[in-house]
Amino acid sequence: MLEQAKKQFGVKVYAPQEINALKEGKNFFWASSDGDDNRLNICMYTIPLASYSESSLIAIRDSVMEINIRGYADNQYMATVAETVMTKELNLNGQRVVEMRGLWEMKNDLMGGSFISHARIDSAKNQVLVAEGFVYAPNKAKRKYIRSLEAALRTIKLK
Repeated sequence: MLEQAKKQFGVKVYAPQEINALKEGKNFFWASSDGDDNRLNICMYTIPLASYSESSLIAIRDSVMEINIRGYADNQYMATVAETVMTKELNLNGQRVVEMRGLWEMKNDLMGGSFISHARIDSAKNQVLVAEGFVYAPNKAKRKYIRSLEAALRTIKLK
């Protein structure tokens, strides 16, 4: 279980065992593996319910990632490749979840990969909890990594 999710957002998530590094931010955390040839990542953040709409999910994701997931240079940050994104609505454990899948890139760098995102409305706290998994695995098939991150995201339950 990823303890930071419980500590910061009050939810349980069962993450892949190799995820062992952590970076905290305001209403945000990023947990990552430290593999040499691939990295699995999970991040969580909240947004006010009033600023949420399905059509704004990519813009919200980009603003959160630009602040929290930076590259080595000042002009490097994570961004969504918008034209690759597919969105659908799911019912997981009786909860409505908006799922996004697509590709991410590091602006002004040569990094990129696949991501999956789940947005859940938390009416009790008047906010939206967004949990994401993303992969960096150059020259490797990413399907098995994304599947393990998807399985982790599906373990999340709001109270």
